[in-house]
Amino acid sequence: ATTGNVYYTRPGDTGWSNISNATVRSGTTDNPPFFCSIMTASVGQRIVSVNGVNPPIVWSGATADIFVTLTTAVIGGCVAPWKNHLLQGDTIDVADGAILTRVHWSALGDPATWTGTASAGSIDLTEANASRVLNLVPMRSTLVAYKEEGAHAINYRAAPLWFTQTLLHPHIAALSRRAMAPIDGGERHFVFTKEGAILWDGQSILPIGRDRVDRTLLRSLNWDARHSIWTRWWARDNEVFLALPTGTSTSPNRLWVY
Repeated sequence: ATTGNVYYTRPGDTGWSNISNATVRSGTTDNPPFFCSIMTASVGQRIVSVNGVNPPIVWSGATADIFVTLTTAVIGGCVAPWKNHLLQGDTIDVADGAILTRVHWSALGDPATWTGTASAGSIDLTEANASRVLNLVPMRSTLVAYKEEGAHAINYRAAPLWFTQTLLHPHIAALSRRAMAPIDGGERHFVFTKEGAILWDGQSILPIGRDRVDRTLLRSLNWDARHSIWTRWWARDNEVFLALPTGTSTSPNRLWVY
C-alpha cells in the first residue's frame, strides 16, 4: 500500500505484526514506499523506508521493535545504501526545499545524519535535463541514478568529494521508480522505458522487445498508472518479470516474463 501501516512476517509465523511508527505514512501513488537494507559499524543492520513525502523510517529488524522516524533526515523518493553511506534521490531538505534532480548522501557510517558533517552532502543531476531521479540501482562498481529522462553514474571518490556524477546516457527514460531490475548480480540492468524493454550494461543497449512485443506492451499500458510498473529478476531461472497496468486498471494486472 502507498499509505498506512507497515507489517512484518517470516516463515513459521501465523500472522503479520504491525511494526509501523505511530505517524501514518502518507505517500502518494506516484511516490510508492521504497525499502532497503544498510549495514554500518556504528548502528549495525537496519531496514530503511522512504516514500517521497514523509521523513525516512528505520527498523532494527527485531520483531518487537517498530520503525523509528528520522525526523532530521532529508526526505527522498528513492533510497539505496552505497559505500557505507545511505543515498536518497528526488529529495526535500530544509535548506532548499524540493529538488527533484538531487541525490543526497548521509554521513559516513551513519544513516541518521544528513547535515553538519563533512562526509554528508548532495549533488544535482542536471547535465542532460531537469527530470526527477526515479531510482538508485547498483551496477558493478557504480550506482546508477535513473531519471525520467537519462541515467547517471554516481561515482565514489572518498573524502573530500565523497561522490561525483557522470552522465551515462541522456535518453534512457524509465517509466516508473521500479521499472528497472539488476540482473546477473548487477552486471546488467533490465529497464522498461518509454521506447520499450532494454538490457544494458552502462554502455551498450540491447533492445529486447523489438517491434511487435514493444508495441503490444506500450499500447496496452495504462499510461496514467505507469507509476505502478514493477520488475524483478528471478535468478534461479534467469527470468525477468514485468508487471504492467493495462486497460483501465490503476495497478498491475498483466505479468510478462522474459
